[in-house]
Amino acid sequence: MEVLLHGKKKRRNRSRSKEKEKEQEQEQEQEQEQEQEQEQEQEQGAESRSREEEQEEGTRKKKKKNMRDLRLAQ
Repeated sequence: MEVLLHGKKKRRNRSRSKEKEKEQEQEQEQEQEQEQEQEQEQEQGAESRSREEEQEEGTRKKKKKNMRDLRLAQ
């Protein structure tokens, strides 16, 4: 009788350990997905910053050109 109970406990422990392993795997997958999302956000942020900088430079150049044209026109 004790042996059977002991055997059942082992089975329960095995199933619990399998459940824990599955949970750990799921957590790892979620962490990896979050890391990938963060990397993508950082890359997109860098791209948008460079675009904004390019636009600002373009507007500065246009303003300078307009100022030159106005000075020459006078």
